[in-house]
Amino acid sequence: MTTRTRDRRQVLVVGGGIAGAATALFLSDEADLEVTVVEREPRHDAHSSGRSAEILRVAVDDPVTRALGRQTSSLLDEPAAIGLGDVELVDRCGLFVVSTGDEPAWAAELEREGIAERVDLSALRRAAPHFEPAGDRVHRLPDAGRIHTARLLPAMIRAATARGARFVRTAGTAGLDAAGGRVRGITLDGRPSHRADDVVVAAGAWSRGLAAALGLGLELRPTRRHMFWTADDPLRSATSPIVWDDAAGFYARPEGAGWGISMCDVVDAEPD
Repeated sequence: MTTRTRDRRQVLVVGGGIAGAATALFLSDEADLEVTVVEREPRHDAHSSGRSAEILRVAVDDPVTRALGRQTSSLLDEPAAIGLGDVELVDRCGLFVVSTGDEPAWAAELEREGIAERVDLSALRRAAPHFEPAGDRVHRLPDAGRIHTARLLPAMIRAATARGARFVRTAGTAGLDAAGGRVRGITLDGRPSHRADDVVVAAGAWSRGLAAALGLGLELRPTRRHMFWTADDPLRSATSPIVWDDAAGFYARPEGAGWGISMCDVVDAEPD
């Protein structure tokens, strides 16, 4: 990998999953930037980007994450506006969120804006007869759903490439090269540095290790959750919603003719 031109600012993005592809997509809109993404694996969806639950949920307590989720939802509704073409990126199957105790921090805002509505347990049982809730408060978010990552990630890579970004796969293990307190590029499998004016770390669970090599205590905790896929279920219908029971720490989403389910467990994990 070599530097192509020096009349534009060179940007290296470490990691080619959802975060790296999105970074390249939007940075490649800047005429004075030359963007290269390096991905260790031969596929961009080899790790978290290809193994997530893909649930588009804006009903989250943290206001910053909630705002980001809402903006993401709007962007995914109009993919052509950001250069992704005419492709459906979200299955708007709807989402029921079950809770108990105090009113969720997100409820008032999302109810006021018509994004969520309070419903009774009978509405949940009619829509999701397969699910026995642990909580007693139910909100329905009719426009929530499942993101089609298998469409979104290639669309972002195609659009960024069309704008001049470059993607290097099977690149090797990246490290940060720094001198005098400044990052000046990256190494790949310990080979000499590939110089850049700016380096964006979008390496997911590996980001903490990259920062540690510079003596930075980046507060990231790599964790893993477990998902299970059921056999075909006669209660699964074409209109089955996602159900997320915060009281139980459990969700079920449509998957084929059955379900993808998770207990929302959080297990510490070393990324390699």
